[in-house]
Amino acid sequence: MNIKTIIQLFLLIILGITFGVYYYFYQNTKIDINSSNKEQNTEITISEKSSNIIKKIFYTSTDSLGNKFEIRSELGEINIENPDIVNMTDVYAVIYIVNSDPISIKSKFAKYNKNNYETNFKKNVLLNYQNQKIRSQNLDLSFENNLATIYNEIVYNNDNAKLYADILKIDLITKNSRIFMDNNYKKVKIYTEQ
Repeated sequence: MNIKTIIQLFLLIILGITFGVYYYFYQNTKIDINSSNKEQNTEITISEKSSNIIKKIFYTSTDSLGNKFEIRSELGEINIENPDIVNMTDVYAVIYIVNSDPISIKSKFAKYNKNNYETNFKKNVLLNYQNQKIRSQNLDLSFENNLATIYNEIVYNNDNAKLYADILKIDLITKNSRIFMDNNYKKVKIYTEQ
């Protein structure tokens, strides 16, 4: 074989290897970029428990009367076995009732049903309505019954009163409330400023 042919064959092999390496690394980089963009847009990953983790959740719903419910959280988990239930962390919700001031709710955790909007807030719950604040460990919202049930370590504050009770039920439409204790022998404690 001629030296010129050997050099050409050698250069052709190097060129082929260069294209092969370039194609291999370019394809891997392209796949990584696309999968990275997908993760940023949807922000869904699969955990070890076969459930979905979602960051920055926001749900909103409006009923036929124009009342609106918004709930958002920093992190949520949807169980694959029951996809209508979302377990949320660092939760903030607002209820906008027609011809009324909004009701805001904060809590550490919440269990939200995407079908019927029933929501169970848990741990460090804070409800704000006008100048009234209610702290508790639990709050259950039932939109089917238009009822908020607040329980466990309730402390109610407004401009001139402080109240301690076990259970507080509020009609979301009329704002009528019922306050009572778990035990009939215990009394609701009310302190007023004079």
